[in-house]
Amino acid sequence: MSNTGTPKDSESAPRVLQFPDVSDRNAWRAGSALHVAYLITHGDMSRLRAGYAYLDPGQTVSFSFEERPPEDSTFRHVGYLDEVYFITAGEAELRWKDAVLPVRAGQMAYLSRGERYRLTNVGHERVELAWASVWFTPR
Repeated sequence: MSNTGTPKDSESAPRVLQFPDVSDRNAWRAGSALHVAYLITHGDMSRLRAGYAYLDPGQTVSFSFEERPPEDSTFRHVGYLDEVYFITAGEAELRWKDAVLPVRAGQMAYLSRGERYRLTNVGHERVELAWASVWFTPR
């Protein structure tokens, strides 16, 4: 039987990845209120990172996508990157500067590099989201 697909060692080969089962505790890393399962890590495919995450009701997580870590230690410095959230369950508020953006299941949120964000689960059910980010090298 011949293999007509892309070679396995090709970084540019398309991939189909399964979202982790939210009930599988072994798949999740909890460094904060946000529980994350990585599907693609920074080293797997160039500058791309992707995963699935959840945030329980009433929980808040704060991110900094700035070039350098902020002095305010309540913000977790993720790196200089753009990130996209695809909300698959629940409802949340995304805050940055003085703005508040409500997001809920079926919506997508774009978070640009160079900013700080807070994501709060404002509903009664778990917020679940698929996310992808692209790293940038500061100029």
